[in-house]
Amino acid sequence: NRALGFPREWRPMEVRSATDDQMVFTPEGAWHFIADKLEEGHSLEEVVLNNPKGKHAYVMKIHISADVPHVYVKLQLENGKAIARSFHYSDKNKEQNA
Repeated sequence: NRALGFPREWRPMEVRSATDDQMVFTPEGAWHFIADKLEEGHSLEEVVLNNPKGKHAYVMKIHISADVPHVYVKLQLENGKAIARSFHYSDKNKEQNA
């Protein structure tokens, strides 16, 4: 695992799958899920990061079902590539400090 030098909460294996509530996302499945949501036109919110200071990222809060929190996804674009910053259940306290 490469040290990226900034906060990262990439935890797809803790998030219940959108297609089978008995399963969790795999890392690859999380990327496919994100791609599907982007292709569907899911809204993105641009945020300014604290670390690295002043950089921008894009956040999606994705509803899966009524009995679980939204999935919080944060992607940072750097040198033409998407960097996974977050994939976990939404926690408003953590999100405000990310």
